Amino acid sequence: MQSDISDWFPFNIPQDAWQVQDADEEIFLLYCQLQSSSATLDTDVNASGLGCVDSRMGELSVRLDVQEVPAHDAATRTRSEPSHSRASKRSKAASKKRDIHSASEEPLEIQLFQDVTGLRSRKGDTGSVLWRASVQLARLLLSQLPSSATALLPSNSLSSCRILELGSGTGLLGIVLAPLVGHYTATDLPSLIPLIRKNMEHNLSPIQHSKFTIDDIDWIQLHNTPAQSRYKVFPSRNVSDHSSSETPHERSTARKTAIQEHMSSSSVQRHIDLIIAVDCIYNPSLIAPLLGTIDYLATFSSHLTYQPEAGNDIDLRPLRLASPAVLIVLELRAADVSRDFLHAWLGLPGRWEIWSIPLLGPRFAMWVGRRRDGAK
Repeated sequence: MQSDISDWFPFNIPQDAWQVQDADEEIFLLYCQLQSSSATLDTDVNASGLGCVDSRMGELSVRLDVQEVPAHDAATRTRSEPSHSRASKRSKAASKKRDIHSASEEPLEIQLFQDVTGLRSRKGDTGSVLWRASVQLARLLLSQLPSSATALLPSNSLSSCRILELGSGTGLLGIVLAPLVGHYTATDLPSLIPLIRKNMEHNLSPIQHSKFTIDDIDWIQLHNTPAQSRYKVFPSRNVSDHSSSETPHERSTARKTAIQEHMSSSSVQRHIDLIIAVDCIYNPSLIAPLLGTIDYLATFSSHLTYQPEAGNDIDLRPLRLASPAVLIVLELRAADVSRDFLHAWLGLPGRWEIWSIPLLGPRFAMWVGRRRDGAK
């Protein structure tokens, strides 16, 4: 029996979504739609390769329309262009640090730096460049803002939402969403933190920085750490605050202090409403670490929700233990990897409920999930 799709903060689950109960059936349906569809990305977006926008350029200018478009068109109208004149592009990007809460319907232009050298020199490094799925999701969410009542992430939910993104890469989604949400935490491997910080500082105003946290998290390290010790791995102190002049002893002391503060803080202060992972599913060996990280965060971030006592708007009573929602987006590539991921996600303990959201077109899969029994 399907659950109530109205109980999905911060999501507004569309009526044409369907609950995923069988991984084989879901993957068969998605790949049949992909094969039978003639839809492609715009000709000015390179649709070849594994899914990066342009792995040759050190800088990209990403243009996102901030107005409503039909849902079926969400995967076909994002434009990205390589940066040919770095000085002029930087000047132009600096002038574009505007508040995307505003009613302006002018396109949002974001100047993103890529680490092309890191992509080629560090084994397994795919986050150094921008991937199409991140661009498509960013554009979809922005395009839906004018019609908040039917948006997947309505503005009234976003304004208080605390989001944590896994595998942030260049940081595009954080740059787009941080001004709109309660708080945004971008995470990735330590080697990618400087790139995220560079792009954040280049595109967001100092006021917007206060809503954007950058932290490192290694899924494999977390997955291989005994459950009772994982809090020592994450959350770490906000690495944006790390000083290059700190000694190893000072950093160790600061981390211990951060852990103590975390352990004594209330659930209201440390909970996460939404976990996002975009195009992180491509290597079979990362499926277990990624899902292990998601499951850990869902446990760590579970929090009590409250409702007023009858006839009293002040006294609140616990309603239920709520786990954060999870948003997974991927570009469809190897069907066996997608199937293995979905099968493993459905098999996690805690009665995970997963819905398939058909808003990004046939090239992409988008799933939202939540563990329905709260914390373990």
